[in-house]
Amino acid sequence: MKQILKFLIIILVISGCSTHNKNLVQFDKLFWPDMVNPKIALVDIINMQKIRENYSFFRKFFGLEHEIQPLYRPFAVAANDEYVAVSDIMFGVIYLINKNNFKLRIIKSINNKRFKSIVDLDFADNDLYMVDSENNIIIKYNVIDEASKVIDVQLEKPVSIKVDIKNHLIFLADTKRNKIIVTDLGGNIIKEFDKYFNFPLDVDIIPEEKILFVLDSMNFRVLKLDYDGNLIGEFGEIGNRPGNFSKPKGLCIDKFHRVYITDADFDNFQIFDEKGNLLYFIGQNGSDEVSFYMPARVYCYKDEIYVSDLFNSRVKVFKSFR
Repeated sequence: MKQILKFLIIILVISGCSTHNKNLVQFDKLFWPDMVNPKIALVDIINMQKIRENYSFFRKFFGLEHEIQPLYRPFAVAANDEYVAVSDIMFGVIYLINKNNFKLRIIKSINNKRFKSIVDLDFADNDLYMVDSENNIIIKYNVIDEASKVIDVQLEKPVSIKVDIKNHLIFLADTKRNKIIVTDLGGNIIKEFDKYFNFPLDVDIIPEEKILFVLDSMNFRVLKLDYDGNLIGEFGEIGNRPGNFSKPKGLCIDKFHRVYITDADFDNFQIFDEKGNLLYFIGQNGSDEVSFYMPARVYCYKDEIYVSDLFNSRVKVFKSFR
C-alpha cells in the first residue's frame, strides 16, 4: 500500500509539472530505473516558458518582459526551501526564482560592482554564496534582507564552494593553484589540500560523516577524502563507456549519499553509490525532456536534484527516492 501511494504521488507531481509541455516524451521515460520502483524521476523543468506562465496579471496585460532573457545560459544552480538561484554566464547575472510562484528577481551586482563570471553557488539557510572566478572573490548574499559581503580569501581561480553550517566550515576549489582550501565561516583559512588534484572543479560534502568529495576533472575521477585531506577512495577514469568521464562539469551528493556527475561531452549525468559503483546514467544529446545540450552544474538539496542544461536554456529538476 505504501509503495502504491508513493507511485501515485510521483505520477501526480510529474503530470502536473508537464501539462504545458507540448513535446512530452513517453511518460515512463521520466522514471529511472522504472515506474514501479523509481530511484529518481524528472519532476519539473524551469525555463523561460515556465517564468512567463507565472507572470503577474500586470506584466501579462502590458506585455512587460525582463530586460534580459531569463535562463539564457544557465550554469551554476543552488536551492533552499524557498528559492532556486541560477547564474547566467552570458549576461553575468543571478536569477533568483521563488519556488512557489516562480516570481523572478535578477541580481546584477553587489555594492555596485558587476559580476563577471559566477561559476558556482551554494545556499546555507537564506545566505547565498557565489563564486566569481574572474573577480576571484566569494560573495555572501542574504536573499531575504539583501545584505551582502565579500568573504576575503586569497584565491587565484576559485571555481567551487560548499558551506558546512554543521561544522562551521567552507570548502573552496581553486583550479589555478590545484588546491582545496578550507576556511571558517568568516573566510579565515584553516587548512589546504594540494597533493592529489589536477584542476579540481567541484566539491560536495557529507557533513555528519565529515566526508569531502572532489571532482578532479583533469584526472577524470572523483576523490573521497576526510576533512583532514586524507584519501579514503576514488573512482572514475577517462573513456566513453558508462562510468567513465570525458568533460565532467559538476558533482553533488544527495540525501541517500548517491553521487551525481554531469558530463558535457556525454550530455548526461551519471549516478554512483558512495563507493563509486555506477547505478544509472540519464540523458543524451537533444532538446526533449530527457535530453541535455552541455549540462553544467548539478546541485543536490534534500531529495531534489537540479541540473543546469546550458544550451537548452533551462534547469531540470529531479526527485530522488530511497
